[in-house]
Amino acid sequence: MFKTVKMTASEAIRRIKTHIEIHSKRERQAVLITAALNMAVEALEKQIPKKVKLMQHGLIGEKFWFYCPTCGASRHSNNKWRYCNFCGQALDWEGAKEELEKETEGRYEKEKIY
Repeated sequence: MFKTVKMTASEAIRRIKTHIEIHSKRERQAVLITAALNMAVEALEKQIPKKVKLMQHGLIGEKFWFYCPTCGASRHSNNKWRYCNFCGQALDWEGAKEELEKETEGRYEKEKIY
């Protein structure tokens, strides 16, 4: 019976990459498992939240627009999804409000920003 081990996504990525490095060099038949493990790393990396980016001309109408740091899909500030619905990247909105206030130099009321 296997013991369940808890680890973060970052730790799992590190361990998988180490495994790939060791086994892909020594084993000729490791091509398929290496491809599968690379897919797993890509999926795990999307579980680690990345900060949304303010679009260069962020104010369009009454909404401020941000984009996904992985695929570039746009999001408005009233629609703070936890994951990008295009690529699945976990999104981190922390600091977005401050970035927006800095960019707009306080020209807009806080109530209009979020």
